[in-house]
Amino acid sequence: MTRIIFFLGFLAFIPTSISFSQQIDWLQCYGGSHTEYAFAIMNTFDAGLIFAGSTMSSDGNVSNNHGQTDCWIVKINSVGDLLWQKCFGGSSIDDPNHIEQSDDYGFIVSGHTWSNDGDVIDNNGFRDAWIIKTDSLANLEWQRCIGSVDSDLSLCTTTLNDGVFVLGYSGTFTGNHGNYDCWVAKLSTSLGIENYFDHNSLAIYPNPSSGHSITLAVRHNDRNTHLTCFNTFGWEVHQQKIHASETMIIVSTWSPGIYLAVVYEDGKPMGRAKFVVR
Repeated sequence: MTRIIFFLGFLAFIPTSISFSQQIDWLQCYGGSHTEYAFAIMNTFDAGLIFAGSTMSSDGNVSNNHGQTDCWIVKINSVGDLLWQKCFGGSSIDDPNHIEQSDDYGFIVSGHTWSNDGDVIDNNGFRDAWIIKTDSLANLEWQRCIGSVDSDLSLCTTTLNDGVFVLGYSGTFTGNHGNYDCWVAKLSTSLGIENYFDHNSLAIYPNPSSGHSITLAVRHNDRNTHLTCFNTFGWEVHQQKIHASETMIIVSTWSPGIYLAVVYEDGKPMGRAKFVVR
């Protein structure tokens, strides 16, 4: 009895001002009429947030779903407002596990895929580890399946100057020690800035630019053609009409950074290229 009385008396001296609750600054929901999960989130260079999850929806906040479950990348600002979203995958199940921002302001996502169509190319069989790389506006730059005839999964990636390193696990890779083994793979794919073209229609030089202007070389015809440039935040920074096969863009007052040039014909994009202003 003495011990019980002492214990209760001790509890009575716990300060009543201690609180174990945590205030919520804001809370936002994202998704559509079906099921969404989020697996990874990180800060972005522009003080916003990027998260990767999976979605089965094609409505609400979700557009362009390819099939059953898509890898879903969502960009929000510091107070949770939706800036953009993008689905990646094929007709089967595609899920991410990890996302990080690369030095060129794009994003690298790792996870797994059961698809072999849509955005997914060269699945090795069953479930493959899947790594995708996008630019800062979530345009797909490359994808890679890593796997065997069994089930393979990538858990995370990290980037260094000479490539992308992927961590995962698998049961049937060459050299497997039994059951599931962890594995590390290096992808030598460059993460640097390089032009990419639609139908060989667009080029920018010099790139990078340290001078007064850059020149846009574009296949030109009599259609209504114009140029729009975006910064890494997705904000429009420049627009002008195109009247010739070569167009000068004055960049002397632009902030140093990476930009995306998109050329439109009659309102439809016909070519785009990234460039650097120093």
